[in-house]
Amino acid sequence: MIVTLSHIIYTNIIGQLNVLFINKVDDTVTTFVSNTALTQLLPLTFPPFTFPSPPSSHTWSHPQICNNTAIKINRKSKEIMKHLIHTPEYNTFHLFVCVLTTPSPPFSSYFLLFRGQTLIHKGVTHNASRPHALFSAVCEGLTYAHLSNHIRIFLPDLSLTNYLFHTHKHSLLLFSRLFSSLLLNFLSRDPLHHADLLRYSIKWAGLPGKAIWESFADEEQRLIFPCPPPS
Repeated sequence: MIVTLSHIIYTNIIGQLNVLFINKVDDTVTTFVSNTALTQLLPLTFPPFTFPSPPSSHTWSHPQICNNTAIKINRKSKEIMKHLIHTPEYNTFHLFVCVLTTPSPPFSSYFLLFRGQTLIHKGVTHNASRPHALFSAVCEGLTYAHLSNHIRIFLPDLSLTNYLFHTHKHSLLLFSRLFSSLLLNFLSRDPLHHADLLRYSIKWAGLPGKAIWESFADEEQRLIFPCPPPS
């Protein structure tokens, strides 16, 4: 009798399957697993599998990230955003970024990082363009957001929407790579970690840290337009 390779593989697979026995006396089910070297190597549980993005896709996504930056700000969404801003959970990080209105480069952007209602860190970044300055502020703020399981990133406009998760060649690719590395590092620490990207307006009343924002703006104005020396 000729034994083919496919027959051998099929026989081995069948021999390693669970054999189900039903006890007709007490209607209980007994499962017998053949103890082979292959079954000893197999894990007890298998991680969830997701198909990777096709090669033609130039963007990336993550099940623990919710990107809402493209949602149009109307009356209803504004009320939702303001509620999230004014009633933060004590263990949730809020990262606010905004570009200062400087007329010429280097452009400036600042970030404020809150945990609940407590200011954790603040800073100013400078770069050759407004999107570069804004993106660098986002990345610098994320370097301090590792002590929480939830972070909300509030962006002031749509200037970064097309670059945040874009992996194809573009002018902000360096910051896109850094942003993805920081965010994925944060999410990989715990399966409960998650991040939300949202939009807000600097003109909204009652924003946290408004005095700090105004001091940043005043300082940048003094640097750009220094007071003339007394005559």
